[in-house]
Amino acid sequence: MQNLFLYWLIIAFVSACSTNTTPPPAPALPAWYHEPNMPGYLGISVSAPVQTMGGLEAQRRVAISKARAELGRIARVNVQSSNVIRESSNQDQSTTDFQS
Repeated sequence: MQNLFLYWLIIAFVSACSTNTTPPPAPALPAWYHEPNMPGYLGISVSAPVQTMGGLEAQRRVAISKARAELGRIARVNVQSSNVIRESSNQDQSTTDFQS
């Protein structure tokens, strides 16, 4: 009787472990992910590597910066900018002047 119970117990464990469950399907990506160019618009999909400092927000900023640079390259836009920072200080006060 003990052997019969042990036999059925082993069969139950083996059958429970051998059930074939299929993983749920991956969520579908939006259409613009694979084809970002829509009629009348210029689009691009860009990703950024994980940043050592700044976390997810830094990664997001890098991706946006890369996307803007790539869109500029695609549209052949030349951008010129300059920033001037002047700092002066003496014993009593310190001033900073920023011009862009």
